[in-house]
Amino acid sequence: MMNDMDRFDKNKEFEEYVKIAEKAEEERSGIEAESEYDTLDSEVDDEDYPYEVKNIRVEQKMITVFQIEHWMQNEILILQPEYQRNLVWDYKRKTALIESMMMKIPIPAFYLDENANGKKYVIDGMQRLSAIHEFMNDGFRLRKMQYLSSSCEKKTFSQLDIKFRSYIEDTVLTVNILDERCPQMVKFDVFRRVNTGGVPLNPQEIRNIMAQPKVRTLLKKMAGCEEFLSATNHKVKDIRMSAQELCLRYLTVRYAYDWEKREFVNYRGLLKMMDASVLRLNNRKEEELEAILKEFQNIMVQCEKVLRTMYFCKPGSNALNKSLFTAWTVVFANRKTESQKLDAYVDQIRKEYNILLEEDSEFYRSITSSTGTKKHIQFSIESVRSIVEGFL
Repeated sequence: MMNDMDRFDKNKEFEEYVKIAEKAEEERSGIEAESEYDTLDSEVDDEDYPYEVKNIRVEQKMITVFQIEHWMQNEILILQPEYQRNLVWDYKRKTALIESMMMKIPIPAFYLDENANGKKYVIDGMQRLSAIHEFMNDGFRLRKMQYLSSSCEKKTFSQLDIKFRSYIEDTVLTVNILDERCPQMVKFDVFRRVNTGGVPLNPQEIRNIMAQPKVRTLLKKMAGCEEFLSATNHKVKDIRMSAQELCLRYLTVRYAYDWEKREFVNYRGLLKMMDASVLRLNNRKEEELEAILKEFQNIMVQCEKVLRTMYFCKPGSNALNKSLFTAWTVVFANRKTESQKLDAYVDQIRKEYNILLEEDSEFYRSITSSTGTKKHIQFSIESVRSIVEGFL
């Protein structure tokens, strides 16, 4: 039985692992790591926003590989949508999967999302379907087989005996399809529940499942525009859509925060608000999205003038801080300031901001822990706002 000292050692070991993981995440993305806890709000209870069980529409079908391949060839099933990561299995894993099918070993279930046009997108099982599709189109040879090497080693699909080709084509797959009638917000939760693959999708990758192409394009343009890259010193990498998530975070708070009342409208917790923000952007017209991009580019220019070499970072850190980014962008989005007027006061604003960072412990806490809570988002915005409005 584990004693208290053992538990202490285990907890310390886990804490060290988390620190290492967060450090690695920062180095990859250039953005300060933020735990899931930091994005939660204790005042918001998921039970306040229940959905009817009858609204969860998941249809389970038993479909052969031959039928799945037919769907792919006719673009009924979209195998490589924009939101999926560019992760590829090595030949060992692909060979093992194909060999299992040839041996009639059942394969875990797949999850697809169906839209109003009947097209289906992969939620869970992307790498398996990719491997099957690639092999059936002679995309690779079987290598280092465990049981069937004597008859199938180094062969492509078309080179296999008809017996084994039939085994593969006749393999029955369990496919769970989220019906297009399923409410959009319900789908977000379902996606997270079934998202159990080897490298699960992160929240932004899940949101991009729900985003229309025009919204994906907007977020890509925001994260890739020269104004954003320059204002962040080219530090932020869009690895696993981390830069796009940062831009969506700005848009979410920008439109949810009532500038006049100095409070949020219908606050539901940052994660759910960002989910809902994608759906609202889906309903925007193309010209509205273009206006959003143009405004964002102007905001980035203003931020760079004020922050210069600080680049939304906390003192002593080289990683961009999401809370500082959100606070400055939301303030400048609401303060329509002419360039010449900003130029006249930029040094004074920067000086006051440095004092805020170095001397205000409450502000520092708001951008360091529980950063996605309503209280801390509001406090960080209003702190930056008070500086800017003191001069402009």
